[in-house]
Amino acid sequence: MTISPGDILEKLNELMVIVDTVGKNIDEIKGIKTDIKSIRTNQNEMQINILKLMEGQRHILERLEYKEELFP
Repeated sequence: MTISPGDILEKLNELMVIVDTVGKNIDEIKGIKTDIKSIRTNQNEMQINILKLMEGQRHILERLEYKEELFP
């Protein structure tokens, strides 16, 4: 069985398409990893802000309780 030069070129073209697709997929995966890192960063910032909000609410409640003690 002999393989013609045309068959070899056809297979090389198919391989080039596959390599190109793999390259695009790798780029897409890198983008997704970057997005995941951004999401984690945003989640951490959101948790910090929620804790600050809760601390602020606690402070307000303490002041209200103090006012109630002064002016029953």
